Amino acid sequence: MEKEMSAIGILKTAETDESIELERQLACTIENGILKIGNTSAKIYNPSSKTKIPETLFYDTYQNILSMEALLKDFLLGEHLLLVGNQVN
Repeated sequence: MEKEMSAIGILKTAETDESIELERQLACTIENGILKIGNTSAKIYNPSSKTKIPETLFYDTYQNILSMEALLKDFLLGEHLLLVGNQVN
């Protein structure tokens, strides 16, 4: 894939210390029942029945972490969230 990308002019740029530090700050961690995404944290809710919790596939990328942190902030503010994804039969 990298060979094909290079052939059409898409080149990998060198990562700066600043971009590496930003990605480190935007880590997603769970410690002692607390979810922390970037600078935002929330206590993890543990439901009595997990039958309606879907299994999700998450790609740990910088852009996804930014989106997840924004969603967590909205959730903590009491906003209603509607998450729609691929529908598998």
